[in-house]
Amino acid sequence: MARHGDGTGRSRRRFVPAVPGATVLRGYRRGRLRGDVVAGLTVAAYLVPQVMAYAGVAGLPPVAGLWAILPAIGVYALLGSSRLLSVGPESTTALMTATVVGPLASGDPGRYAVLAATLAVVVGGLCLMAWALRLGFVADLLSKPVLIGYLTGVALIMMVDQLTKLTGVPVTGERFLPQLWSFARHLPEANAATTALSAAALLFLFTTARFVPRLPAPLVAIVLGTAAVAAFDLEQHGIDTIGAIPGGLPHFSWPDLGELDRLVLPAVGVLLVGYTDMILTARAFASEGSEGSGERLDADQELLALGSTNLGAGLLSGFPVSSSASRTALARSTGGRTQVYSLTAGACVLAVLLFLGPLLGDLPVPVLGAVVVFAAVRMIDLAGFRRLASFRRRELVLAIACTAGVLALDILYGVLVAVALSVTELLSRVARPHDAVQGLVPGLAGMHDVDDYSKARTISGLVVYRYDSPLFFANAEDFRRRALAAADDGTAPVRWFVLNTEANVEVDITALDSVDALRRELDRRGIVFAVARVKQDLRDQLDAYGLTESVGQGRIFPTLPTAVEAYRLWCDNEPDTEPDSGRPFSSRHLAECLREGAHRFGWAGREPAGRAEGRLLVGTGVAASTYPVLITPAAAEVRATADGTFEVRVNATDIGTGARTVLAVIAAEVLAAPVERITIEIGRSDLPRGGVAGGSSGTSSWGWAVHAAASELAHRLAAGTPVPAEGLSASADTRELVEQDAEYARHAFGAQFAEVQVDRDTGEVRLRRLLGVFAAGRILNPLTARSQLLGGMVMGASMALLEDSTMDPLFGDHAERDLASYHVAVNADVPDVQAYWIDERDEHVSPMGSKGIGEIGIVGTAAAIANAVHHATGVRVRELPIGVRALVARLDGP
Repeated sequence: MARHGDGTGRSRRRFVPAVPGATVLRGYRRGRLRGDVVAGLTVAAYLVPQVMAYAGVAGLPPVAGLWAILPAIGVYALLGSSRLLSVGPESTTALMTATVVGPLASGDPGRYAVLAATLAVVVGGLCLMAWALRLGFVADLLSKPVLIGYLTGVALIMMVDQLTKLTGVPVTGERFLPQLWSFARHLPEANAATTALSAAALLFLFTTARFVPRLPAPLVAIVLGTAAVAAFDLEQHGIDTIGAIPGGLPHFSWPDLGELDRLVLPAVGVLLVGYTDMILTARAFASEGSEGSGERLDADQELLALGSTNLGAGLLSGFPVSSSASRTALARSTGGRTQVYSLTAGACVLAVLLFLGPLLGDLPVPVLGAVVVFAAVRMIDLAGFRRLASFRRRELVLAIACTAGVLALDILYGVLVAVALSVTELLSRVARPHDAVQGLVPGLAGMHDVDDYSKARTISGLVVYRYDSPLFFANAEDFRRRALAAADDGTAPVRWFVLNTEANVEVDITALDSVDALRRELDRRGIVFAVARVKQDLRDQLDAYGLTESVGQGRIFPTLPTAVEAYRLWCDNEPDTEPDSGRPFSSRHLAECLREGAHRFGWAGREPAGRAEGRLLVGTGVAASTYPVLITPAAAEVRATADGTFEVRVNATDIGTGARTVLAVIAAEVLAAPVERITIEIGRSDLPRGGVAGGSSGTSSWGWAVHAAASELAHRLAAGTPVPAEGLSASADTRELVEQDAEYARHAFGAQFAEVQVDRDTGEVRLRRLLGVFAAGRILNPLTARSQLLGGMVMGASMALLEDSTMDPLFGDHAERDLASYHVAVNADVPDVQAYWIDERDEHVSPMGSKGIGEIGIVGTAAAIANAVHHATGVRVRELPIGVRALVARLDGP
């Protein structure tokens, strides 16, 4: 069930920052201090050369890395929700910084530093805006395959960017492939000493990581490289060093807001990459051994923390920062448990800036390049690629495509490619998801995908269908098509189609249009449509759309077992064939009429026994009705005139039933002409034979002949036959068609509901409400059809309460033999009469798909009234009309 919290509370929490670190520090346990201090010293030994190298990747002096990490450590320790995440300069954001700032700085180192700091401030501001808008879900746009492929591309770019530092070979170009090609062409210019030192450093780093993983290899490599430069004067052999590191704390740097318009879009890319890396790293380490620690990662809080750390880094002459998986892993492996380890590492960085800086001046550039390559190689997740290949080839292709996009389009556009591929891959899965026809499996409870079990079997006549995705515009048509295919695949004729909505947790209006189209198509085929496992949120949307009313309350089930039970009960009471002839019904929607009528009438609130209102006894009743489809042979002529109008000639009779109108509608539809251009001639003996008006046969008989003649004329006109001045005529006679043996039993059906009041003293019956729902094929003219159905129901009420056949003993004839003694119930007697119909088209009956609607309104009404009288009084009436004497006698009885 959806929960809706207090909006004021949510708004307050959105704009009042939480400080998780303060809570951790207040409850800090002394027993963790040793592990946090050891972890802090180890991480400091690793991060000092690492962040200096990342500053070089960003195109800045090495000290900028130390300046950037100071505020990052302090701010994240207070605002971050992860107890272990290491935040600061990171290879990816450093490389993105260089990509963004380089073209804008135009070779000016001072301007370069200001723009890098400004970029960090812009990133921080965007993060804070995202935090205020609760946009933490953005990180989920990058799937695992995309992240693996993206980081691989970034790692390869990082390694190519270090080629000059590793070998001394001058490299030109701004992108991966041009740089690689430039390096290959200038490879003979490599400096032997530089190459040898970087190779030795790489060998040391990878060997140490393999055999002595706890040793801070980058720090040791830096120390050994620096010592070698000092001892052997390697600068004389062409080995570059970083030079003196300026001492002291970082200075305040005011951002250059004049470049804001050129930095916002790149900052969005830096934010997305940095935040995604931050969240995934924090989640990875939060899930490893943090059970019982009380740690809860908050994606929105991480936006606040990332934004604040970047603001701090930018204002203190740094550059954009993110998280470091390698430093976080090192902290975990050396005993770190809280952000106290980060504060310890920050104290070490501060010491370097204050008095240890001069010791780093001889740090060799090739060794720093080797440290960056070492970090880049560890970013390439070969095991992840193998895992993707073993899981699903499609995931592997996605990862490789991301790598290619980053390499070919550069890192900023690579971010967009990664996001686009993630969203595309997601849409491809939800737009064409798995679906299933469900059945029963011996020995297993519930219903299961029949394709998953060889012994699974479906229930005869029932299709239970599940579409495993939210329903929305991208898969709406696919859902409808595959659902209909499932209905067509059954070995036995399908009688019910149940949509299992357990996976359809979200829908939009396009999807509901498809569901309704599916319902209408199944209804046209005579298949009952039902829905099961509807959650309340989905039910609310079905109500708002109107689908609850269309499907019917009685066809929406909370579980699959209740749907199956309803189907079996329906089968017990709903025959497949007509009992008299044994022929299948052309269509039979009696159950739908009963269900729809019960919903409209309010049958669910009916009391088991009638109720009393003073001296009035009130009751309700229902009855089913059926009337056969009667069709007699008829002939008709349809003529096209030179002025574009059409004349229809048939000896039909319109006694107020709307025959003239409905015949015009039939002809207009076949001829694709406005009904105003159709002229009807009826009621003359010189017209083509039409048959009598009676037995609900008129429209079906005359209309079939008109339809056939109009179809012939339309065919001739479509073939290009010209219309001469005297007109072009086509005739049809349906005798041969009508007299063929019918393959189906053809009936109209209905359900009538009545509410009556009975005066307990006089026995007088008054009809309060009368409602009917009918399945009478296609309704050709809704206005006249409603009038006919209402008239039929009033006639049925008259039969129940007023029509009598009294034998006159003097003359031996019925006393009620003329209209003067024939009483008809009119609106004054029945205040509320309503008629509705089920949308169906029965093409087994006639080309129009319609049935007669004259008598079906009469049939069943008297029985519904009699049942309502029984509900009110307990008196079962067996004769009509329902007389006062019979009721009073029974009411006065014991």
